[in-house]
Amino acid sequence: MQPPAQTTTLTQPDSSGSWAMLAMSGELPEGAQETLDRFSESQALMICGNGVPNVDHAVGSDESRVVFYANDQIAPDHFAVFEVPVPPLFQNTDGLREITVSLAFDPPVRHTRADYLGLTMGWRLLRGTNKDAVFDKFRKWEQAEGDPPEFPDKFTCKTFPGPTLREKGTLQCARFVARRSMATYGDTYYVAVWCRRRWAPNSVESQRFSLAVQLRHSADIALYQSLTLPVPLKA
Repeated sequence: MQPPAQTTTLTQPDSSGSWAMLAMSGELPEGAQETLDRFSESQALMICGNGVPNVDHAVGSDESRVVFYANDQIAPDHFAVFEVPVPPLFQNTDGLREITVSLAFDPPVRHTRADYLGLTMGWRLLRGTNKDAVFDKFRKWEQAEGDPPEFPDKFTCKTFPGPTLREKGTLQCARFVARRSMATYGDTYYVAVWCRRRWAPNSVESQRFSLAVQLRHSADIALYQSLTLPVPLKA
């Protein structure tokens, strides 16, 4: 019998910080962004990476910007699901809405560049679905192995950079931007994280990782005050 589906709650960070939160806080200088965007959408990312980190943004929230994080570990060829609360004030207030997700992990590595990582990880930001559907899809993947499952476009938040580019590395940061109301997708989004074994030996039984999520609105709203942390689901 399969265990009951259970999501993990993201918490608000303390002062410890992490690589995931530093990457998430990065911003490109305006001049660099404007210059490099003339060549291609990904040119700025290739040259400047995640930009200049803002330590204050990495370790704390403010009125219109909220940061969550989790430090955890995962077994190879397994998955984890995290709830992201998206309150109505964030969904419906006019302006630019951003959800940034950042994942950092430290797999075993070797010198061969063609097969550098012993374990790989990835994530998807999902909306308009429910925990049972997410768990069901990933449990089937655990049994069948192979590539992690993909969800229909209507459930998958389109982020930049996309998964093909970001999943080549061990520090994966990407942003979803919404310019219109998000009310039709509900007040809970999900970050599904998975880990795949490549050449790592069986003695490697788990992979530690940090996950950070930031909600930011361009309007001056009381997002921090309006947001209530979800209660962990019971098994």
